[in-house]
Order: sequence, then C-alpha cells, then structure tokens
Amino acid sequence: PLNRFQLRTPGFVMRFIGGALRRNPPPFVIGLLNGLMIICGPLQAMYIMAAGTGSPVEGAKMLFVFGLGTLPLMMGFGFLASALSSQFAPKLVRASGAIVVVLGLIMLQRGYVMLNSGTDLHAAMGHTLPVEAPGARMVHTTLAGPGPVAERPEIQAGVPVQWMLMGDGLAACGGRIQVPGLNQTFDIQPGMVTLEFTPAQPGPLRWHCAAGDIEGEFLVKAAVPAKPEIPMAAKIRE
Repeated sequence: PLNRFQLRTPGFVMRFIGGALRRNPPPFVIGLLNGLMIICGPLQAMYIMAAGTGSPVEGAKMLFVFGLGTLPLMMGFGFLASALSSQFAPKLVRASGAIVVVLGLIMLQRGYVMLNSGTDLHAAMGHTLPVEAPGARMVHTTLAGPGPVAERPEIQAGVPVQWMLMGDGLAACGGRIQVPGLNQTFDIQPGMVTLEFTPAQPGPLRWHCAAGDIEGEFLVKAAVPAKPEIPMAAKIRE
C-alpha cells in the first residue's frame, strides 16, 4: 500500500540530473547528489557543525573525517547488496526500512526526553515519567559515556532531591552509583532511573559509577534559614 504514496522528483531537477550525467561520469554526479540533495539527518547535522566552525578549512576537515568514518559502512553495505542474489535484495531493502523506522523512533524518544515534555515513548508504552514532588528539587543528568560529567547542578542542604538519570552511559555504570558523601549506594538499570536523596551538609557532593568510569558532583548550597514569624499582637500594633 505504501507504494501508492510516492513523491515524484520535479521535472527541472530530472532535466538537470540528465544533463549532468551526459556531461560527467555517473559516479561524480551520484557523489555530488549524495552530498547536496539527499535528506540525511546525520549528514545535515554535520553540515551545521561544519558551518558553525566559521572556517572553510576547519569545516572541510570535519566533513572529510566524517566521510572517512562512513566510508567503510557504505562500501560494506554496497558490497553486501551486490553479493546477494536477486531473491534476497528485496528482503534487504525491507530490513533496511525497518531499521530506519526503529532509529527514527529512538531519535524521537531522545528528543522528547531532552525537551522534558513529559510525553515520550515510555509514556506511550504505559510507563509514566517521574513527577516532581512538592518541595523537592528535580535534577536531570545525561550520562553519555566514560569520563567526568560537565554538569554541576546546584542543590540545597535539607531539601529532598529527585535525581533522574538517562543516557547510554547507564549501561557502563556496573549497575550501581555510589555517593560517598551520603554513604549511599543506588542500584540502577539501563534506560531511565530516578534516585531520591536529601543532602545534609553544604559543599561538593561527589558521585561515581561502581566501575569508576563515570563521575560527577553536585554543589550543595547552605540551607536558607526560615524567617521568624511575627506575633499577631505585634502585627496589630503596627
């Protein structure tokens, strides 16, 4: 049924491509179209990053390295497709389409989480996102991989904290996160985890994964003293 919904290439584009193919070798034209006209999310993101360098030389270096990184996969896929028989080629195309759909859903999930919209694939599957409790401070930390986490959230002594962890780095934490300053160890699982604790003392509060590859810290501020209540009689005299 999806074959009926096809977007046709505009006529002037087809005429331009036909003229270019007659004047130049086909591989050159195909490579030019791959770089300029194919709508590829990672490729467009690299274009933006290259433009953000503000230097044609640095931008060209970045795209060159990106091209070298994708070359083995592209060549391997092309070799595999040419080696398969005509019977398996349609199955390979269908499998590729399914993989693209799955990757698209994963990217949507990560985008919704980064936007903190409260609606993502977890909610669609019946899992609810944590809701900030009254009087608590909610902190989000994304663990991208090994190394120190640059984020240094500020929290307040005596105020409960709901710490939501997400990212691919959770799988590399060895199943536990340790907070020596609280003398606590939290069990975690890959995906999205919410931990709760209450800091007592102001100052740096360090944490690290059980494997030691990922670490970070909170900056605990001193508790704000409560304002003394003015007696009712004093208010009346005023």
